[in-house]
Amino acid sequence: MKEKQINVITKIYNNLYCIKETESVNIYVIIGKDRLLVVDTGYGYHDLKDDIAKISDKPYVVVLTHGHPDHGLGSFRFKEVYLNHKDLPYLLSSDNRKMKESVVEYRLEKMPELKGKLGSDEYYASNIDNVAFLDIKEGDIFDLGDLKFEVIVVPGHSYGSIALLERKMKWLFTGDVISNYNIWNHSKFPEETPPLDVLLDTYRKMDKRKDEFDEIFPAHGERPIDKAVIKDLEEMILDLLHNYQNDEVIHTFIGDAYRHVYKGHAFLYSKELLQDALKREIK
Repeated sequence: MKEKQINVITKIYNNLYCIKETESVNIYVIIGKDRLLVVDTGYGYHDLKDDIAKISDKPYVVVLTHGHPDHGLGSFRFKEVYLNHKDLPYLLSSDNRKMKESVVEYRLEKMPELKGKLGSDEYYASNIDNVAFLDIKEGDIFDLGDLKFEVIVVPGHSYGSIALLERKMKWLFTGDVISNYNIWNHSKFPEETPPLDVLLDTYRKMDKRKDEFDEIFPAHGERPIDKAVIKDLEEMILDLLHNYQNDEVIHTFIGDAYRHVYKGHAFLYSKELLQDALKREIK
């Protein structure tokens, strides 16, 4: 039987690779004529620079879709990382030993084969204090020479979530805001998770732009996925507002959540998030 690896590299297209961290996080490496674009850093259990070097020796720029720990804790392995400023406080607050021990324990429950490979003293002692975080905003462009990625601000999963659009290839990289995977929106409300109408507005915004892309590359689950998922997710939020009564409570390493399922999509939310939406009668 083949030994389980922390990171597994998969070639999607000649100029697009996915580095899957612990069978969970999709980290993307896009190869341009002049440089690479690295989308997200994962938890950083393994040095991502080693995997990037296996794909290409070109210089690269690292961009985070948002500041949650499974996307940004691995930033400590880089000198410079782009992240929307609204998500930097969340990432900084997650950069501690307690969080790292929690995520290692959670992952080992799912992948016991990695026992002894995750959670080294070096990993627990790491921090992002010396990383230069550079702000990104709506309309910014990452130019790889032949490919140009436009930043689209897509708040809702977090306050500073962004997507990356490449018009020529008709690709959209969405982090966690658009996905066929469980969408976790049960972090502390309203400090860490935006109101539901913010997420709903993002889905409507991206649905209006759907002619600009054909394939969506989310940070978890299958990839690519069809853009029809955007309408499903919009409907999911509206369905939640009317059909939440039987949603079950589930346990996660960041706390308990209610789980709403619609057309195969799962949305995790807190009681406070839902109560706010119901009180304001969002539509």
